[in-house]
Parts: sequence; C-alpha cells; structure tokens
Amino acid sequence: MTVNIFGREYPIKYTIAAENAIAERAGGLENLNAAMEKEGAAGRMDILAAMLAALIAGGVARAKLDARLAGDEYTGPEAVPIEDIQALTVAELTDLSGAIMAAIKEGSAVTVELQPQKKRTPRPSK
Repeated sequence: MTVNIFGREYPIKYTIAAENAIAERAGGLENLNAAMEKEGAAGRMDILAAMLAALIAGGVARAKLDARLAGDEYTGPEAVPIEDIQALTVAELTDLSGAIMAAIKEGSAVTVELQPQKKRTPRPSK
C-alpha cells in the first residue's frame, strides 16, 4: 500500500516498529480514540502525522528488507520525518487518514487456516 505525498509515492506498512511509535504517541491503538479526544483538533492532527510518519518508516524499512533479501538494491524513497509531514495542510492529512487506517487494518489482520474436520465414523448403537 502506498500514499502520495508532495507528488511522490511512499510505501506504508503497519510494522512492529510502527506499532511501538504509535503506542508511544497515543498509548496504543486501544487508546487512540481517547487520546484524540483529549488532544483536541490540533492534537488530532499531530497524532495523525505521527501515525503517518511511523507507517511510512515501516513501509520503507519493509521495502528495504524485501530488496535486501532478494539481492536487489533499494531504490525507493526514504522515510519522511514528522516535521515534513506536518507541512501538509489539514485537508491533505485528513485525506490520507483513510489510507492510514487501511494500513493499520491490513497490518493487524490475523489469518487462521483451519484443517478440514475429519469425518467421524458413527459408533454402533447398543
């Protein structure tokens, strides 16, 4: 998944490092709504900016790892510091909030594969 910032595509990924950064800023996903309510409008934008910076850092780190494991050189963009993300307008950051939430949902989805249940042979009745 990518986001377009200032005309450039950046990978975003909800990694463990991104989770830790979000937890440090907002107390974790379970406390995100409370943190945003407590902070007010300006604080909400700061939290979103921090989340986006963490997700981009996670996406870049993951893309670099993928390239290294494939024996390739990483040629993508570097992570964007929060100070640069804070140069976005409120409208631009708000437009990216859907991608932020989608990346978190994608990165926290758990897939469980179940084996088909074995057929039981009925026991003879007495």
